[in-house]
Amino acid sequence: MGGRTRTSGGRLTRKGVAQRLGVSVPTVRRMEARAELNATRGAHGTHYYDAVEVDARVPGKTGERVDGPICAEAFGLFDAGVGWRQVVVKLKVTPAIARYLWEEWKTPLGAAGPTPPWRLPVAHTGSAPDDRELEEWERQMRQQQAAQEAEWREEDEARARRREARRNRASR
Repeated sequence: MGGRTRTSGGRLTRKGVAQRLGVSVPTVRRMEARAELNATRGAHGTHYYDAVEVDARVPGKTGERVDGPICAEAFGLFDAGVGWRQVVVKLKVTPAIARYLWEEWKTPLGAAGPTPPWRLPVAHTGSAPDDRELEEWERQMRQQQAAQEAEWREEDEARARRREARRNRASR
């Protein structure tokens, strides 16, 4: 199956992400469904990924991680009852970073913590996202999750039909 792997503006298609990470295209889809990668859809339904975000996941690349002071400040805010959305605005981190830190903060001491979605980059210096951007991001994540769950249901149903057909053939 042909197709473009890279587009202008530092965006990659699923195929490009798969090549860069050394995984299959279905693995990229699963990573997207688990919100490990953030995709935007183009006009014709093509999924595009930020090359910087993908590069942060490439083994051996020197992606910066969230440093101790950011973690400490986020945990202090969570202790004070501040939600992860406000942490995004206050610390100028991406929603994925804030949600990861929030999940880590909720994890009991000694329990296995959440797996970071990628090597988390240090806070960017740009402006913080507004509520509309955060709501759009959450909407996209819910849509992706619903689509993935529907795909899994279809796969389960197809497996059940194949199993039933094998049983029927065997009982003849």
